[in-house]
Amino acid sequence: MLSLSYFSCLMDKKNATLLFLGKLFAMYLLYMYVWKEIVWNSIFAKPWELLHHFVLKATMGFCLFFLNVLGYEAAEYSYRVILMVKPNATITVQNYCLGLDVMALFTMLIIAYPGPWKKKLFFIPIGIIGVFVINQLRIMAIGICFVDFIEYAWFDNHLYFNVAAYSFIFLMFVGWVNYLEKKNLTGIQD
Repeated sequence: MLSLSYFSCLMDKKNATLLFLGKLFAMYLLYMYVWKEIVWNSIFAKPWELLHHFVLKATMGFCLFFLNVLGYEAAEYSYRVILMVKPNATITVQNYCLGLDVMALFTMLIIAYPGPWKKKLFFIPIGIIGVFVINQLRIMAIGICFVDFIEYAWFDNHLYFNVAAYSFIFLMFVGWVNYLEKKNLTGIQD
């Protein structure tokens, strides 16, 4: 016979799950509809523009550096364009190519899930850096395809990036949950 404490525990888990999903959904709505639609189109957009510029310059610098280290002649053709010199092909890096929305989603997942803020403030940058690196590998793969594998140069790079980035986010989130559960089971306090 099932005890009342079992049902109480089950209800606590259900409520915790609903709270997590509610917080995640609320943050997503704030990000997509308040931040991106209202703030981005207002006088408060300057910090957001600076973030885009910083991530764009970091992306361009990272990709150019490693493409040249790997022996591919690449140069910054213009503000948003990487030139692969040998085949004279260009890669245009738009705002949606920067992965900021994916980084925001990862941040929202970690913030919404219960856990100590000190650990969250350490874990979130690790995830953001991971998404950034995955994105750079995607952009560099496009350039390498133009040089060595032209038949694959027009592949749907957003699809592959999404699969890689969301798989990474899923694994990081599972690692976060497992870390917290392990701490709860062993009774370690922060």
